[in-house]
Amino acid sequence: MKLTELQRADVRLIAGGAIVYVLLLASGALSSPLLPLASVWLFQATLDVERRRALAYFAGAAAVLLATELVRESLGWRDVAALTAAIAAAWLPLQLLRLRAARDARRLAQLDRILAEADSGERPTPEGIALAHLRDLEDSLRDLAGRVGARRVLLWRIERAADRARAVATSGGPLPAAPAPLRGSPLGWAWEEGVQMQIDPPPAWAAADALVVACRLRTEGSDGTLLTYEFGNDQQRPAADVLDAAAVTVRAVLDTHELQLAAVADRRRLDQLMRALRRIPAEPDLDEVARELLQAARDLVDTTGGAIAIWDDDAPRVLVCESSDGGPEAGRTLVADDSEMAIAARAESRIIREDRPRSAPPVASREERWAYPPRALATVPLMAPTGVVGLLSLWTSELPRFDERSIELVDAAAPYFALVLNHARRYGMARERAERDPLTRLRNRRAFDAALDGEAARFRRYVRPLSVLLVDLDHFKQINDTHGHEAGDAVLQLVARTLEHELRDNDLPARFGGEEFVVLLPETDRSHAQDAAERLRRAIEALDFSWQGRPIPIRASIGVASCPECADSPHDLIRAADEALYEAKENGRNQVRVAPPKRRYEPR
Repeated sequence: MKLTELQRADVRLIAGGAIVYVLLLASGALSSPLLPLASVWLFQATLDVERRRALAYFAGAAAVLLATELVRESLGWRDVAALTAAIAAAWLPLQLLRLRAARDARRLAQLDRILAEADSGERPTPEGIALAHLRDLEDSLRDLAGRVGARRVLLWRIERAADRARAVATSGGPLPAAPAPLRGSPLGWAWEEGVQMQIDPPPAWAAADALVVACRLRTEGSDGTLLTYEFGNDQQRPAADVLDAAAVTVRAVLDTHELQLAAVADRRRLDQLMRALRRIPAEPDLDEVARELLQAARDLVDTTGGAIAIWDDDAPRVLVCESSDGGPEAGRTLVADDSEMAIAARAESRIIREDRPRSAPPVASREERWAYPPRALATVPLMAPTGVVGLLSLWTSELPRFDERSIELVDAAAPYFALVLNHARRYGMARERAERDPLTRLRNRRAFDAALDGEAARFRRYVRPLSVLLVDLDHFKQINDTHGHEAGDAVLQLVARTLEHELRDNDLPARFGGEEFVVLLPETDRSHAQDAAERLRRAIEALDFSWQGRPIPIRASIGVASCPECADSPHDLIRAADEALYEAKENGRNQVRVAPPKRRYEPR
């Protein structure tokens, strides 16, 4: 006889329970230190079984323990009852939690199925909803005309900005081709007064013998909808309350249409939000993260520009700005007193400025320049558990206000933006500490080697020129011995600032060790590298430095090597430059020496 899988599971659980209880009985039953083992087994045994079988396990386990205690005469019946109640009080809540978790899992699975079915079908579009809505309107207008006995009922769309009423649906026959003016017309009066009004004589879009009645249906801000009824001149006009009651169906159709469009818009916004969150980069480079976050936010809101700033008590600054109107430049320090970003950071609250005056505070800094100042501005603080970590500003120079639902989406995404920005900032700070020399704040040897590896890969692919300068301060030990190590540290810091000032933005100076510096010069051949080295040597020689009132001259020897003129591989440049530096030292110091060519080189 073969056992089913369920029966085999029961056998395994019963066998496990038997082993547990044998150990318990052998070591003192309820006084055994192994008693927690029985509780663990009992809970585990009843996790995945139906309630009836779980109760059976519980009853069996309790019966074994209690029977043993009664045989040993160590418990009375009152003790048995109290013990049973205590065990049940501990076990039943766990079972209730298990049942609730199973119920929630079933609900989640059902929700997943519903969402999968919804995603598999075609989503409604505004155009499709509009066509279905027009059919519903025409049906409701025909029903309305039949109920009040009208020849024809027209639905008019009121457009106050354009000063016109436009017929959008009819109970029958053609629509009036031209819009009707509002100013000085009966339609305009009926709309303004909000009362039913008979139009006499009949307007041009109605039959000459028609009795026309106009009444306001619903308002939508300054716009809305209006109904006109056309009766025969031999008919008696229905009472006002009859017409109002009969128009309820038309109002319901219009309300339903708005809800459908709002649902579609919300679904599209949700899709935009999910796309925005998926755009968040995995690579924690702070500037790249800020750029992607800003683009994700602009995908959610119709803007002409935006900016993201990092909020740091020491130096809050703009990380990135993308705008067709102008605005704050990346790298600018925030105005701590009255900039929009600083105000939002201190308030820890979203700030929206609509119909923004030209005299409004700057977005970030006083140096920002605008071709077209923002008419609407939204600033959202990016909040982490530790507080504000950044600011997001979005603006438009075309509209006086934002769509509120879009701003709500940005609010929903802001906590995720803050977490990513904070992670990137912390990663950048840790990376900065790992790659910077603590004394000179130049890159250290590790960072230089990584940059050299990158340039070596680029050289292998494109064979572009690359040079290295090895800079050694002359008689630096004498400065330390004569004036102390503090003076030597000050000299190293001064030379580091000189290197940064004299080199190009894409050149990489680094501290090589001791009083030695190294400079990586991408896209630089041998002759230009020699010119750069000579310019550096003269700048160092011209430094005016004194320590405790005593002038200290600073001089440097520099070795130059270039690839491919002096070496076949970028990784050989350090050795070639070091040999050239040794030659400069041997020949009197305070000079530049260039490594000799290793082979004939013809520029590409």
